[in-house]
Amino acid sequence: FFPGLGWMLLRPLWLEVRNGWPPAYWDEYMRRKDVRKGRHCLRPEVSRTHTFGEVGVSKGQFYKTHLAQNRLNSDKTDWSAMDLQYISTAGHFDDWLSKMVNAAEPVTFDWLKAHHPENGKSYAVLYEDAQWKTYSGYFGLMDDAKEGIRRGTYR
Repeated sequence: FFPGLGWMLLRPLWLEVRNGWPPAYWDEYMRRKDVRKGRHCLRPEVSRTHTFGEVGVSKGQFYKTHLAQNRLNSDKTDWSAMDLQYISTAGHFDDWLSKMVNAAEPVTFDWLKAHHPENGKSYAVLYEDAQWKTYSGYFGLMDDAKEGIRRGTYR
C-alpha cells in the first residue's frame, strides 16, 4: 500500500465501501482486514499521483521523509503497446514477482552497503523481521505497519 496519495477504485468496490468511508485517513480504512478481505492494491510502477505539500489530513507526518521526494512521470508511455499480462490477475503478478525475486542476486546487507550496485541489476537481501527498521531506514522506506501490513509492501 502506498501511503495515502491516491487510488482509483472500480465502481463495484466503491459501492461496497462508500457507506463506511471516513472523513480522514481513508487509506487506513482500506487497509482494515474487514474491508480489504484479502484483496491487494495494484499500484503503478511510476506513480501518477503527487502530494503538493505537507499541509493536510495527516499533518505532514511523512511529507519530509518520504513524500517530498516523489515526482510525477514526465515521459510519455504508450500503454496500449505495453504487455501488461503480468498484472492481469493476482496469480500472474505473483508469478512475475517470484521470478523477479528469484532472479535477483542474493547479497548481505553489509555487502550492499559496502559496494556500489550496478544500475539495472537486481539484488535480494534476506532479513529477519527484527532487522526491518534498520534496513528500511537505510533504503528510505517507511518502517511501520498498518493492520499488520508494512507500508509499501504487496503482502
